[in-house]
Amino acid sequence: MPEIDYRALARAAGRRTAITLAPIFTTRAQEQSLARAYLKVIAVWEKGAARINRVYAKSLADYTGDSPEDIEAEITAIERGAVQAILTFRREYERWAEGLMRWHIDQLGKQLTYAPTATLRTTLGPASETIEDLLVRNVALVRDVSDQTRGRIADIVFRGLQARTPSRDIGREIAEATGLGRKRANRIAADQTVKAAAALDQLRMEQLGIDRFVWKHSGKRHYRPDHKARDGKVYRWDSAVGRNDPPGRLPFCGCHARAYIDPNE
Repeated sequence: MPEIDYRALARAAGRRTAITLAPIFTTRAQEQSLARAYLKVIAVWEKGAARINRVYAKSLADYTGDSPEDIEAEITAIERGAVQAILTFRREYERWAEGLMRWHIDQLGKQLTYAPTATLRTTLGPASETIEDLLVRNVALVRDVSDQTRGRIADIVFRGLQARTPSRDIGREIAEATGLGRKRANRIAADQTVKAAAALDQLRMEQLGIDRFVWKHSGKRHYRPDHKARDGKVYRWDSAVGRNDPPGRLPFCGCHARAYIDPNE
């Protein structure tokens, strides 16, 4: 049973025609806020780059073909700092997601004529399970961004030693590696902002007894043809599309679900 039967509320108020709500679009500020949390992990590697390069220059001067233990120790020390940043990321993501949840309910409440926003806040609850699922995924992603950056840096310096590459060139390559990490973090933050809102779209609709949605295509230049073909069509959440490929779930999908309510059903 839904926590609020919105279709019944609309019917009781005399509504007889179908209702299609506008999609809820997240803001650039929300995306940037999440990106800042991701980028704090990259910042650890950026700040450590000069230290790594100094140790590299010394190791290069002394290198005889043995294992470059000093460089490995420096990278490991910086990695410990990245791990601490990931722990901080968990708390920051929780705060960010809680703010998004409150904002999402308010945006939804502006459109639900037959249910006050205050009622939605108290009845629908904090979406704890959904936020926990999103948190686990984002922690894994930020850890992967850090690990990938570490791997790139380690490969650069160890190959550099073997090739006796000057430290100034190694410094430039390390900066390029952290730059790639920064770009990836920004892309992930943008995608995960959309995914968080999409998860809340589905959760709130199901809690309101809204079992169907209208597919709203993202309008992106590079799109999935099957997603483009779904634009404007009505789907049930328990359909194959709703279960396996709903709007916003696949990587970098910017499509949205528009709530569809028919009071006559």
